[in-house]
This record gives sequence, C-alpha cells and structure tokens, in this order.
Amino acid sequence: MSCVDIKFENIVYPKLNRGTANQEILKNLSGCFYSGQLTGILGGSGAGKTTLINLLSGHITTNIGGKVSINDAICSGADLKNSSIYLMDDDLLQTSLTVKESLLLVAELKLDKRLSASNKIKTCLSIVEKLNLTSSLNTMTENLSGGEKRRLSIALELISDPPIIFMDEPTSGLDEVSAKNTIDLLRSLSRDGKTIICTIHQPSNIIFNMLEHVYFINDGRCIYDGTVNGLVPFLDNILFPCPKNYNPADYILEMSQNNEEISLRCNSVFTPYRFDREKCGNKEIVSYGNLKSERRRIGFLKQTGVLLKRHFIQTKRRKLAMGINVAHHILCGLMTGFLYVGTGNDAAKTANIYKLSLGAVAYISFAYAIIPILVYPFQIKIIKREISNDWYGLKAYFLTQSLAPLPYMIPLCFLFTISCFGIVDSSLSLERYSRLSVILIGVAIVSHFYGHTIGAIFNAKNACVIGSMVATIAMNIGSFHHYRISFTTWVIRQTTFTRYGVTGCLLTFYQNRKLNCSEIVCRHSVEKLIYDDFGVGIPSYLVQLSGLVVNVICYAICFYVILRIKFYSNLVEVWRNFKAKLSK
Repeated sequence: MSCVDIKFENIVYPKLNRGTANQEILKNLSGCFYSGQLTGILGGSGAGKTTLINLLSGHITTNIGGKVSINDAICSGADLKNSSIYLMDDDLLQTSLTVKESLLLVAELKLDKRLSASNKIKTCLSIVEKLNLTSSLNTMTENLSGGEKRRLSIALELISDPPIIFMDEPTSGLDEVSAKNTIDLLRSLSRDGKTIICTIHQPSNIIFNMLEHVYFINDGRCIYDGTVNGLVPFLDNILFPCPKNYNPADYILEMSQNNEEISLRCNSVFTPYRFDREKCGNKEIVSYGNLKSERRRIGFLKQTGVLLKRHFIQTKRRKLAMGINVAHHILCGLMTGFLYVGTGNDAAKTANIYKLSLGAVAYISFAYAIIPILVYPFQIKIIKREISNDWYGLKAYFLTQSLAPLPYMIPLCFLFTISCFGIVDSSLSLERYSRLSVILIGVAIVSHFYGHTIGAIFNAKNACVIGSMVATIAMNIGSFHHYRISFTTWVIRQTTFTRYGVTGCLLTFYQNRKLNCSEIVCRHSVEKLIYDDFGVGIPSYLVQLSGLVVNVICYAICFYVILRIKFYSNLVEVWRNFKAKLSK
C-alpha cells in the first residue's frame, strides 16, 4: 500500500458568476488529509460536511472553484473517483446472499482475473478476520446486526485495497459500542497507510478522542484544522475556553452556530494542519501516475458472468416468491380463460377472444412492470454505489438486467398461455401455443424494461402512480380497435406495445383457421372481416412481432440512457443547482 495525501486549496462550491447572490455552500476551504491517520470532518447540519466529501471523492464535478491534488499532482473528479471508494451512511447490501458469498463474488469482480481462486479466498478470509466477521460468514446479509452490516460494507470495499476511503456518517444508526468498534476499525486501517476520511455529525466524547485529525466546518468555512488534543488550547487562544467535563467537539459546534464572533476569531488565528510523515512508517509515497497504473479491472464478459451468477443465487434463494409467481401465472390464466371457456372456435364469439387477448396482454404487462416500478427505486441506490466504487461497468450491468429474467420469464409465460387459452379452445395446436407464448414473452420483455425505466427515473411512490397511469393509457390506446380512426390516433397506436400484443394474439388464434358458427349467420366466418372489424391493420404475425421487437429496443435504450445519466452524467447535478437557484 502506498501513502496517498489529498490536498485541496481555496475550494468554493458552487462557483458563481459576478453579480450573483451569495449562495455558496463551501467558502474558500483549504486543507490536507494525510494517509496513516484517521481524519474526521465535523460540523452541524448544513455546515457543508457531506458536500466537501462528495467533492473530494469526485461525486461533484461541476461549478467548483479551487483545486484538488493527490500527492501534489492536480487531479480531476474522475481521477478522484478512480483512486478512492465512498461509503455512504446507509449500509446498502445485496440481499439473499451470505457474507461469504458476498465477499467471494466481489473478489471475482475486483481482483485480477489472473489471481487463482485460492488466493482470492485467502484475501477474503484475511479481511474477514481483520474486521471480526468470521462468526458471520454463513449468515444472510439481511440478518446481520447494524454493526456487522457496517463492517461488511467496509470489507467489500477493502477487497480491492483502495488507498483512500471516504465515509459519510460511519457511526450513524449504531449504538455506542458498535460506533466505537467501527471507529477503532477505521483507525487500524489507517495504520496500514490508508487515507481514511469520514464525516461525523456530533460525536460522543469517546468517539471524538479516537479521531487523530479533525476538520471543523461551520457555514461552509473551516474553523479548526488540527489534532484532537490541540482543540482545547485553540479555544483558550481565541478566548472561548472550553468548560471542564464538556465535550470540546460539542462546545465548538454550539458556540460557532450561536455566536458569530467565535467564527471570526477562529478564522483570524487559523493555521493549516501539518502531519508528521514519519508516522506513516515505511510506506512509500508514490506519484499519482504510478498510483493509477496499480488499478486493474476484469473484462466486460467476466463482469456479466459474475453478475448473472449473483442474480441466479439470489433467485434460487427466493423460493417462496418464485412459488407465488408460478401459482399467480397459472391461477390468473385459468380465471381469465374461464370467462370465455369453449368459445375459441365460434365465429359468433370472436369478441370474446379479443377481450381474452386484451386481458392476457394487460396481465402480462402489469405483472412484469409493477415489480421493478416498486422495487427498483430502492435497488438503484445499491447499483449506483457498486458502479461508483468500480465493481463493474454499466454495460455489464445492463446486459445482466436484459438476460437475467429470461430463464424464468419464458416458462412462466408459456404456463400462462396454456392455462389461459387452453380452456378457451382445447383444439389449439402446439404451434399456436408457441406463437401465443412468443407474443406474450415479447410483451413481458417490453414491460420489464418499461418498469425499470420508470423505477430509475422516479421514487417508489411517484413511480407507482406514473407507471400505472402511463400503462393504462397505453392499454386503452392499444385496444382501440375501430378501423375508422384519425391519423393522429393511428400514429399513437403504432407506438404502443399493447397494440402489437393484442393483435398478435388475435392473429395467432384465427389465422388460416376454419371456424364454426353457433348462429344462423356469422359475419366473422370470413377471416378478413375479423381483422377489419378489430383494426388489425396488416394481418401479419411477423409485423406484430417486429413491432414488439422495436418496442423492446426503444425501451431498452431509454433504460440505458437513464442509467447513464444517473450514474455518470453531470446533468442531474446541473439540474439540482438550477432548481436551487430558482428556489432562492
């Protein structure tokens, strides 16, 4: 491990043009965070702690004034991201995996592919032993205690041996003992030459005294930069002595927030902190160029393989959910088909088959869209953390999301087709069952990407409302079957995947088929009249299937672009800054 120091000078955020009102969150901050020691950034709510750590970790890259350097080499936001890992205050862990499985899967993603499996296991076990997780190796991640989850979050990132670790509120949500153990762990990691930087809102006296370097912020300005032991003499020097038996951290925060004079005095006697490099031991200080060359990443296909492996392990563990899903498809298929039992070969009751097709498409659409709409807004936080900390790339994740549902989506749609259409017309051939299943699988894939797109854009509450609203509108437009429609309605209908699903089912059911007639005269004994009355348009199965394929491609592209914007683009950050300016 090489020593890595982060230095920042005259940091202003957001950087504003002349004549703009003073809305700065960080105001001319300077300092240096050294390896070999544990640094705590302290301050009250809204002081700018999280903003500073987001900036130093490369998660804020626009509207920044000043410069940031690693080992005296000026670096960009991308450089900062590549050289560090960032752990937020909530422990975002993949569920339905044991601690051991989580570590080994991450080791496959992060460690050099040339490293043998036994060496990867040794790396994981050494980290487990260091973080005191040996007794929890076979425990599911969702069953861990708060302290164990925090240690596992750290362990997963330590596999790649990062030189810099940023942590936002590492003690939040933990009891005093777990918080003390977490800080003690961070201190031991800093002894290995790592640069550990964490924000802490209001530390207890015990936690505060465990820190080695503290950086106090109030109203976007640094009011103290130094050691814990140096804080009380500093307060005496500015004529605001800390009372005995009083936590110095609490005192300086309370006084700076309630007394503007103390902030002015702090700024007047402020001196930057300097660290004795000898405390870093024999660790080598390397240039940033050499530091970047140490980082490696496995290939795209290997990443996809590991992510698919993780997905299938999780799916296999969720047996109850899979059982409910199977029963749900069969029962809903039977209930839908029961409404029109025995009417499939009757030319007088073709409207029943149209309604059946519409009901089948509606069921499949909502079944495969509603789960990602409800779940993905929470899951995307985990994915963002994993991609941000360089576990894998967005393309590998996207391909995994595209392929992973197919092994259970295909048989489930076939089960639904048999249970739904089988009792309506028992004379259907295997070929027609297969064609119906392919159409419904196409609808399911489109709905899968549609649900993920909505879930990626909105939070769970808004996604549920907007997702169901848009799907209902699409269903109504797609089911509008009268052949005398306006050109505008016709164009809109061509863009709805439900239209291709319904007409595809209808074509499969009636194409090249002789129907019986239960009445004296049946208009729909003529196949062409069925298609005309229900507005099928071009009576071609391949056209309907092609329409679904185009919809799959369009929704998949939308999903990928949304993820790209969320994970990599500065558009989200720019939009937030714009909204902040408008609100003021």
